[in-house]
Amino acid sequence: MKARPFKTVYVSHPLRGGMDRNNPDITAIMNNRMAVDIICRKIINEHPDVLPISPINAFSFFNVFEEDKEALEADFRLMELADELWVYGEWETSEGCGLEIALARKLAIPIVYEDGRIERPKQYRCPESGFCDGWPGAPPTIAANSPEAARTAFGCTALCERVCGCGGPVIYDPDDITEAD
Repeated sequence: MKARPFKTVYVSHPLRGGMDRNNPDITAIMNNRMAVDIICRKIINEHPDVLPISPINAFSFFNVFEEDKEALEADFRLMELADELWVYGEWETSEGCGLEIALARKLAIPIVYEDGRIERPKQYRCPESGFCDGWPGAPPTIAANSPEAARTAFGCTALCERVCGCGGPVIYDPDDITEAD
C-alpha cells in the first residue's frame, strides 16, 4: 500500500449528547452537527497535513433516533481507517464518544483530547529485534495496548518464542537501548 502524504484523523464529538429518546432535542442535534462542521473546517485550515473524517458528517443519512446499531457499526469501520482519534465537545456524557474512545484504545490508535491531553498506546518490541519465525522482518516496535495484542501483531507463537528464546514482546523503552561501542 502506498504511504499517504497526510494523517487521517477521526473526529469524535457528541451528536445527541444524552438526549431523552422520548423527548428528542432537535436543536441540540443541529448545533452539534454545526459544531463538527466548524471543527473539521478548522482542522483543514490549521493542519494541511491532516484529513479529518467525521462519522457525524459521513453518516448523516442514518436516522439518529432509530438506527443506532447500524450507525455505530459504520462508525467503527470508519475508525479503522484513522491514524488518530481527536475528541471534542462534552464527550464525557456521550455514549457514542465513550464507545469510540474504547475502540481507539482497542485498536491502539492515539487519542488526542480537545484540552491537549494525548493518550498514546504502549509501544512493544520483540527482544530479538523482530527476527523471529512468526514474522521475519517485523518492524522493531508495534503500538498495542497489551502484550497479547503485541504478540498477535508481531505474529509470535508459543513455538516461535521457544525457538528464538525471546519470551514474547516487551514494552519498548528507548532508555533501555544501549549503543554498541
